[in-house]
Amino acid sequence: MCKHSRIPKRLGDPSFHDISDWARITSNLAIDSDTGCWNYCGYLHEAGYGHTSTSKFGTIHEQWVHRIMFTFLRGRIAAGMHVDHTCRNRQCANPLHMEIVTPGVNVMRGVGPCAINITKTHCPRGHEYSGQNLLIRTAKGRQY
Repeated sequence: MCKHSRIPKRLGDPSFHDISDWARITSNLAIDSDTGCWNYCGYLHEAGYGHTSTSKFGTIHEQWVHRIMFTFLRGRIAAGMHVDHTCRNRQCANPLHMEIVTPGVNVMRGVGPCAINITKTHCPRGHEYSGQNLLIRTAKGRQY
């Protein structure tokens, strides 16, 4: 951070977003003193994530607020990587509540069907999911 400003020094790097993006996004943040989450009060996507248009030096881009804030305050996000909300609050834009992970790790940490199914050890009838109890089907429906 600059001594005389709340804006990070690296905003001068052309790979980062425009200064107006920083001002617009931070003006829409409400800090939850109980959780430390920076809740985005602007447009929320139907999935619950903050979403905005950024100028990125004259070109308009639709982007997720949490990814922009992570980039502003913690650095670049490698191609193909996901930003996981460790606080489990999709509205949160606090980069200290985020971790860069692979897409697979992000899915498994979530609450969707893949995450639920990976934790199952027994079928609804009580049989263990292992060894001879498993039938694995290919995409074409063949089993082996």
